[in-house]
Amino acid sequence: MKKFILLFLTLCFAVCAFGCDKGKVKNRTYDEAEVLAAAEALIAKSVLFNQIYYGAGIPQKADNPKTVGGYVEADPAFLSEHQISSLESLKAKTAEVYTEGECAYLFRTVLGVIYDGDTIVGYKRYIEDAGTLYVRSGAENLLPDDVTYRFDTLAVSGVEGETIFVSITATVKTAEGKTQDNTLRVRLLEEESGFRLDSMTYSTYYEKQ
Repeated sequence: MKKFILLFLTLCFAVCAFGCDKGKVKNRTYDEAEVLAAAEALIAKSVLFNQIYYGAGIPQKADNPKTVGGYVEADPAFLSEHQISSLESLKAKTAEVYTEGECAYLFRTVLGVIYDGDTIVGYKRYIEDAGTLYVRSGAENLLPDDVTYRFDTLAVSGVEGETIFVSITATVKTAEGKTQDNTLRVRLLEEESGFRLDSMTYSTYYEKQ
């Protein structure tokens, strides 16, 4: 009888272990040096897109700009410097830094119209008309602080399934001179064309409790 009970418990344990392992998501393997090199390059590139999507934005042309409704012609010098000639080229450059999912969110919320029911609560930050890129006048700058990324602190902090997490310290400085060190946790995914950021990298000063 004892042998039967022991055999029964052994079988139950084996079934449970098999079922539990089957339900787990297997964490991917990775080369740490490769991940850190990719993360550093992508975070450095993300500074521009933090500005374009949530910060001061693409500057407006200073002298005799064309206007369309509430939009003002974008600064040609800025566009030329960053090789942005159209909304499609902006999207293409964004896709060199962010995952498909993150790009879809940015394009839907910042480059699209946001509705609450039938009410418009968010307008496109940029539009294109007759080959010219325009900036929405009065768009809010959500990232007014200066941010310095401390790449010497960059480290892999974990992995969950296909997502690799890296941490980095960002030193934030306000216009009033207040400074603060914030630790960012950034998500990376490896897509067909290489590693991409699956989260934004902006940081702002906040009063700690």
